Order: sequence, then structure tokens, then C-alpha cells
Amino acid sequence: SGLNYAKLQTLRHDIIYAKASGFGPKGPDRDLPAKDELAAARTGMMPILPQPGQPPVYAGAGQMYTAVMLAFGVALALRHRHETGEGQEVDVSLFAGNIYGASLDVQAFLAMGGERFLKPAARLDAGNPMSGVLYQSSDGRWVCLTMPDTDRWWPGFAPLVGIELDDPRFNDHEKRCGENRLELIRILDEVFRQKPSAHWKRVLTESQLSADVIEEFNYPARDEQASRNRYVVELDRPGVGPIKMLGFPIFMSETPARLNRLAPCLGQHSAEILHEMLGYSEERIGQLQAAGVII
Repeated sequence: SGLNYAKLQTLRHDIIYAKASGFGPKGPDRDLPAKDELAAARTGMMPILPQPGQPPVYAGAGQMYTAVMLAFGVALALRHRHETGEGQEVDVSLFAGNIYGASLDVQAFLAMGGERFLKPAARLDAGNPMSGVLYQSSDGRWVCLTMPDTDRWWPGFAPLVGIELDDPRFNDHEKRCGENRLELIRILDEVFRQKPSAHWKRVLTESQLSADVIEEFNYPARDEQASRNRYVVELDRPGVGPIKMLGFPIFMSETPARLNRLAPCLGQHSAEILHEMLGYSEERIGQLQAAGVII
């Protein structure tokens, strides 16, 4: 029914037909509603995101993965058509997008199985106190450490948190991540709570350690890095003034993205469309405006 691939192919044999679906073009659930929440619920990822005992968490990122993969699929189909003259149907589902977003965890389960992949891990169950564990600062914000090779990072990290380099409890990777793992987490918990997040961001950055403060949405809105790379751009909207919006996430040295025009305001092109495309006279358009039919 409708303008499906089979019908359009009779009009143009090399057409590329792109479609975003809920659960894919085949199988018993192919006609289910295309809702990202429903697709995400099937991946197995939602139950392992929160701390144990908390409700599953819907990340809401599946739609973005799906859109990007659909664009990538179209690019591949265009390449194939260029080489062979053949068109084809491209379908990317929200189910596929969510599975792809959880690919590291899903693939680990497929390869190794086991209950440990099916349930959320408690914070204190982390195998490495210096990688993946979050520590709360004195102002309530959290610091994320990503230093899996602790032998590499320990000489710079230990002095910042007041631990002697040769402390016998933590003087090698095996002790930090093995027998004395919980003790190191306990110490780091206490240390990070003594200073605000701004302090930790500054000293960790100055020491070139792999760590950062977990930010809120207001951070990219004012971040120089986001601005310089045009991930967030500032535009002048007539009648409104400067506004910020998301830019283009892909850098291209020779063909950079550019903004040709802003989204139209309500009624901005009503008169133009009525006159140039539908042949309405200026008098008639004026009457419609006066009657409140158009803006």
C-alpha cells in the first residue's frame, strides 16, 4: 500500500528507497509501531544502566543511531548504484539502532554469555577504582576517572589524592584492582568529597590525567571547544536576536557545512508562495491577511 519500493521501482528501476522502521522489514514484528522506547526495551541495555535496585533507564539515543545508519546505508546504496546501475531498498530499524548503540555489551554477552551481563553492576563491584568509577565532589557533582592502566597513571594521580607513591597497599596494579580495590575506592570517595568539582577539573587537567567532571547541558552551550569546532553555533534570528543551536558534528576540510538560511518564522513565506506559486494577486493576498486567514 502507498508509495512502497515495489511501486516506485516500476517508475524508476534504479531508485533508492530509504525507510526507517520499528523492528526491521522481516519477521513477525515488522509492523509493530516504530517507537524508540519499545525498541530500546528489547536490547537488554536498559536494566543494566542504573544502580542495582533502581528502575531500568531509557537512554533515548536509539533514534540518533538509527538516523545516522540510515544516511550511511543510503550512501552505500548510492555507491552500489554508481558501480552497477542497480537501485535498492534501504531499511534501518529503531531496534537495530538500539542494538548497535549497545553493541559492546550485546556482543560481550553473545561471545561469553553469563549472568553478569544481565544485571546492573553496583558501583563497588567495579574492577578498577581508577577507571569507570564515579566520585562525588564537595559541591555534589561527579568526577569520572578513565585510567585503566593504573601503573601508567599512578605516579601523577597518587600525589593529587594524597596517597604515597610507594604505599604498600597500592604500589602495583594488581593490588589497586585486586585485594585492596575496595580500600582504594573508600579513600578516593573521602578525598574527592573534600574539594569542589572546579578544583578537581583544574588539577586533573593540569596534570594531564584522563579524567573530567560530568557536566550538564549548560556546559556545551558555553564551551569554547564546542564553539570553535562549530558543534554549537550562534545565529542572529530577525526579530529575536542571537540564538544558539546545534551545528554540524562532522568536520570536512574542503567542504565545510554552512547555513544557507534559518528556519522560516510563522507565515514568513505565505504571501510569496500564494503569489509566485499559486498566482494570487497582491490585492487578494491583502484581503486574506486582513481577514486573518494568513499571517
